[in-house]
Amino acid sequence: MYKCDNCENNKLSSVSLSSLELQIFQLLQSNDVEKICKYPYLLYSYTNKIYKFLKISTLEKLQSYIIPSIIRSIIGKKLTNAYGIWSIDNEPDGNKELFGYSLYSSASFFNHSCNPNLINIEKGAKTIFKLLKNIKKNEELCINYSDSINDDLEIRQKDLKEWFFDCLCERCVEEMNLKNAKK
Repeated sequence: MYKCDNCENNKLSSVSLSSLELQIFQLLQSNDVEKICKYPYLLYSYTNKIYKFLKISTLEKLQSYIIPSIIRSIIGKKLTNAYGIWSIDNEPDGNKELFGYSLYSSASFFNHSCNPNLINIEKGAKTIFKLLKNIKKNEELCINYSDSINDDLEIRQKDLKEWFFDCLCERCVEEMNLKNAKK
């Protein structure tokens, strides 16, 4: 994260970003172009507004990093990789309130499965990843990207279009094969 090596009078004299964290962040997928094509209002509401705000409010030393392509890439990575921070599901109707988003660079490398072996649990200010079952050596760790895990194949596939991929997890392939066999 950002570190202040010498802060006097609330002025930032030196800023460094963890090299590993920055490298991991740069590897994250960004569907910025696809998202903007699908939702054109994002170009104005996110990119233009955020870019203008950052240009006005960022310290002089960091101004060279505030360019449209970097801001668009960061927003695209957020839209693709962020985790929602939700209220605890104590409501009788099952509704939860979205408080915001957080981007955990390392956790963003978990792929999707409609039969996940890993879930994320919020405990206060922490996010914990918990195994749902025993896993084999070299088995991929997968989470579920959507809230449609209990829905049928068509609904799950439609929901996952927000991440711009067709799910080909074991469960979906099995259900597709069963559906095709019935035809």
